[in-house]
Amino acid sequence: METREKKRALRREILRRRNGLKPEEKEQMDRKISRRLLDWKPLWTGQPVFLYLSFGSEFHTWPLLEELLKRKIPVAAPRVEGTEMDFYWIHGKEELQAGYKGIPEPSAGCQRAEAAGGIILVPGAVFDRKGYRIGYGGGYYDRYLPAHGDMETLAAAYPFQIVEEVMREEWDRPVDRIVTTEEEIICR
Repeated sequence: METREKKRALRREILRRRNGLKPEEKEQMDRKISRRLLDWKPLWTGQPVFLYLSFGSEFHTWPLLEELLKRKIPVAAPRVEGTEMDFYWIHGKEELQAGYKGIPEPSAGCQRAEAAGGIILVPGAVFDRKGYRIGYGGGYYDRYLPAHGDMETLAAAYPFQIVEEVMREEWDRPVDRIVTTEEEIICR
């Protein structure tokens, strides 16, 4: 089986498991991960946070967004246009609208965020302990991250999303750390 086919099969398997979580089980895991993230001191130094806006069965980022905004931490969220993704500053949920695949995105009036340092929370379906990930197949973060290499990369994942090894391709870039319900994995 070819690398891409293996990645697709693993993504399907993990997403099926994630999509099958009972609501109360998911909510409990989301709370644990949120608590760990909210206790992570680098989030509160004032540097910008580039945050994906969760949808479906992903780790629920909305409580984190609310806390960052409440503490006046600069927050940027992604917006997809065609095959490209960029981040835009947001100051409240009222600046969001349904975008790519119905995922909330910053509205057209939001200012583009120039990434010069900061922290970026990267979504994914599958991760390994070295920080390599399998996303959702669109390649948006695979294209965005290399052009913004001065950012600390962070991922939030449920324990079953961590596997022994993710099959890598030449463009894959590992995240620096992964926060789960039980641990913080330092990858680089």
